[in-house]
Amino acid sequence: MRVSYNISFYHTKSLRDFAKLYLEYLPTEVNTIVSTGSSGCSIAAAMLCLSNRPLKHVYISKVREYRHADKSQIKNQPIAIVDDFFCSGKTILRLLKTLTTEYKINKKIYILVTSGFIKPIDDIAMATIKDEILAYNCKILNINEVEENDTY
Repeated sequence: MRVSYNISFYHTKSLRDFAKLYLEYLPTEVNTIVSTGSSGCSIAAAMLCLSNRPLKHVYISKVREYRHADKSQIKNQPIAIVDDFFCSGKTILRLLKTLTTEYKINKKIYILVTSGFIKPIDDIAMATIKDEILAYNCKILNINEVEENDTY
């Protein structure tokens, strides 16, 4: 099933479809999912509701946003960042930096998205950002690409 991004999916059936699909591809070694922003948080919350296995969700605040989480909520174990898509890649880079410096994560970090870069940036900038992302110990699982290639 190929999913396409629906700009107003927060109160629709497609949020459930996104969450089910993300759960299918969530590696079994992961029991903590991380999000930031409303779309990532919505997907993470739906995943928690639909999951048949125990999952923990940690929301990492944006700059100038009140922080409820403390650093003890994320253990040094494989985790997954969930979001709907990469825009410019800056949000994912911020999360990776926060997870590796503030939370001291040095295990595998998976990034689950349903779409690649959508902000119109040139190929060189996109390649540079992707290289920066992959420099962290992470693996990007673009759900639509995974389905097309049938491997991850």
